[in-house]
Amino acid sequence: MPGASADGSSSYQPSGGAPSKSLKISAVLNDLAIINRRLTHAETLEVQHAQQLRVLEAKFLEQIGAMQCQCDSQLKEAQQAWNTEFESLKHMIECQRSVRVSNASSGTDEEGMDEKLEKDVERMEKSAAAYGDNGLKAVVRMVFQTLMGVGKLTADTLPAYPKDGATWPVDEATKERLLRFRWAETHQHVNNHASITRIFQYIRKNGVSICPASGPALRNISDEDLHDRVVKKYQDLQQNIRRTVTVLPGAETDGTEAAIAPSAPIKFPSRAKTQSRACGYKDEKYRVALTESLMSPDEDEVDDANKKTGHFISHAATYWSTLFLEAVDDAEDPSPPATGKYTVRVKGDARDLPLVAAKKIENRAHRWMVSHRGKPPSQNGSKTKEFQGIC
Repeated sequence: MPGASADGSSSYQPSGGAPSKSLKISAVLNDLAIINRRLTHAETLEVQHAQQLRVLEAKFLEQIGAMQCQCDSQLKEAQQAWNTEFESLKHMIECQRSVRVSNASSGTDEEGMDEKLEKDVERMEKSAAAYGDNGLKAVVRMVFQTLMGVGKLTADTLPAYPKDGATWPVDEATKERLLRFRWAETHQHVNNHASITRIFQYIRKNGVSICPASGPALRNISDEDLHDRVVKKYQDLQQNIRRTVTVLPGAETDGTEAAIAPSAPIKFPSRAKTQSRACGYKDEKYRVALTESLMSPDEDEVDDANKKTGHFISHAATYWSTLFLEAVDDAEDPSPPATGKYTVRVKGDARDLPLVAAKKIENRAHRWMVSHRGKPPSQNGSKTKEFQGIC
């Protein structure tokens, strides 16, 4: 009989009855198998984590050792640098002590140095005052007339530079060659520079005998300021010619001397112009205006009719670096004042100006501002000075 057990009882259970004991045991065994698999997986993960932890510990110890070695090396280098700096300071102190002992033995002290500095400042002030002296102006004018062999320095009497192959004019009394200038060129031209140097030397040697009234000014003025005064006189004569004539007197227009139109005036910036006014501005607040700076030399802009437009033309020096010019261009322009007293500046062509030398630290420029592209003295005839900058 189907469904009968060995003892004759039936094992058939209706569908809605309670589960049998065998099914419960099977479910428990199945759950135990799942738990065993999870335990095995957990044990495997624990082993892997332990291995990773050992690897991390090894790397950590390795990095700690490397950092310790690096710190020891840096500490050793810092100690060596400190010892070197200490020895340098010690040597500097010993040198200063030796200088003090030497100064004390020779009778010089700080007060003497201050006195020397005051004398230098006084000498510079006297030179600036002598620059505008009328006696000095007179002797410069007279030497120009004497060495050029002319009776007056007007535009119609100033001689031109001799043509190639022409006989050079000479002084009938001394038989020496008379001075001639290339009026179409700047004072830095090699020929003009030689003539200006000759005038400068002549004034230093014979100026007092030619014009006794210039004696005090010649004793007080420095060589640099006297040279600037001679250059200023040449520039004034050149401007007079440019304003009055279209072609230089006796000059060729085939390239030897360029034609000059009155509608193209030229203006030269001059530090001596401000120095000549120093005698009238003794107050400390005016000193800034009498100090050379890196500002562009300005000149009045004129139109085709040779009339001023009310604008200034700023000319950059060729020795300024591109980085410096870009920094100036990037700077924000100031807003015009409410009063309306504001002069617009327009960009002009670059000028081949000589490098200047600053005597004071506060007046010096940084090296990144200068490109050292100026012409050497052998090419432009200028006695160029070395530019002193600070980093």
